[in-house]
Amino acid sequence: MKQSVILFCGAFDPVHNGHIEMARAARDQFDATVIFIPTKTRATYYASTADRINMLNLVCTENYGFKLSTYELDNLDIPSMYDTVSHFLNDDTQLYLMLGADQVNEFHEWHSADEIVKLAKICYAPRKDVVLDFHTIEKYKMQRIFVGTGSRESSTDVRNGSLNQVPKYIKDYIKKHKLYKVEKPVVKKAEAQSGVDISDDWEQPTQQEEESDI
Repeated sequence: MKQSVILFCGAFDPVHNGHIEMARAARDQFDATVIFIPTKTRATYYASTADRINMLNLVCTENYGFKLSTYELDNLDIPSMYDTVSHFLNDDTQLYLMLGADQVNEFHEWHSADEIVKLAKICYAPRKDVVLDFHTIEKYKMQRIFVGTGSRESSTDVRNGSLNQVPKYIKDYIKKHKLYKVEKPVVKKAEAQSGVDISDDWEQPTQQEEESDI
């Protein structure tokens, strides 16, 4: 029997309750391992790569069935979503790619969307404030994740001080390391392009492939 693995790509700048709730629901629904994959597609980030990784490690420690992969961060290039999905593909695994509601409506515009669905099943979490394109859902046979209330946590809100949207251990980390206290991102574009530290809210700008804040 194949093991179910869910790929969860995002900036996670920072990871918040919405991400965690979504991942737990998908884990339980599909009896799967959820792999968090922080991206490096954005020109600017508000926390360092090390801090994003550390916060995700805390989440994975606190939740069974959660794992972290730095595949995209370790890659010298910026992988496409097809590259990322292909990396995790093997004969013993049933892959799922988890999307936020915004990504559902954009998926048909993604580079290699038709090829991605040959490698992985697509699952998604609806949200109250997003009207879903059911033509796209049916075309790509997307599977709904039954998750809580579909609340609207936002990495942007957390960075602006809404720390009630993260677990206590993430709040403590943010306070201890004085994250999100500056007006400008701490990771500059030149650094991102150099590969030294390379992404927020569910989005892969150049190929419309990955993130949009959930």
